[in-house]
Amino acid sequence: MEGTFLRPAEYELFLHLHPNGYTLGKGPLRKLMSSRLQKAVERSDNAEVKALPKPAPKQPSNVAPSTTRFILLVSLQNESFFEDINSRILAALKAKRKVVQAFNPKSALEMLSSPNLDGVLITDAGIAKKSAVFLLRELVNYARLGGVVVAGCMFSGGIAGNDFEKFFRTFGLSWERGSYHRTTFYSNPANKVVAANPSLAPFYSMKALHADGITSDMA
Repeated sequence: MEGTFLRPAEYELFLHLHPNGYTLGKGPLRKLMSSRLQKAVERSDNAEVKALPKPAPKQPSNVAPSTTRFILLVSLQNESFFEDINSRILAALKAKRKVVQAFNPKSALEMLSSPNLDGVLITDAGIAKKSAVFLLRELVNYARLGGVVVAGCMFSGGIAGNDFEKFFRTFGLSWERGSYHRTTFYSNPANKVVAANPSLAPFYSMKALHADGITSDMA
């Protein structure tokens, strides 16, 4: 029998991938070149591949819709137990307004500039850190322009040393850190906030850190 000599190139495997990811051919190079499969490959190469549509950018979950009135919570320390401890006040806020929480100065500043902001609740002592100096300055400006800024929740329990006095001095208040004990607090009918909110309880008992230097017209 007469043998047939084949060059090594004739046994090289040929693999062609379709633009969509399908394998169209694999086999001896000479055989594929003369097959119908090669024609299909050529047609696929010349075919126009449609680009996939780009997905729509996702909106950050912590950004309030532009037409929605909202309350901003500034939670720079973001304690894991915050929601459990403050579940009642959070439920009361959410019953009245949309609540948006900022965990860093940048996002807080973005939401602070919204015309639909109804007020700010500082929930922890992270606002007294050096990294939040610019945000604190903007909160002071917001309050001076008539905005409502409340320091509450875990703020008094977490703020240390002289940071208490420094924080309130930025708002022009000479309040000082007082004692921590339980007592009964009574609302002052002559106070503007009390007069504008008749639903406030006339008195309540609470164990809390007190602020010294507050006059009767302030609370």
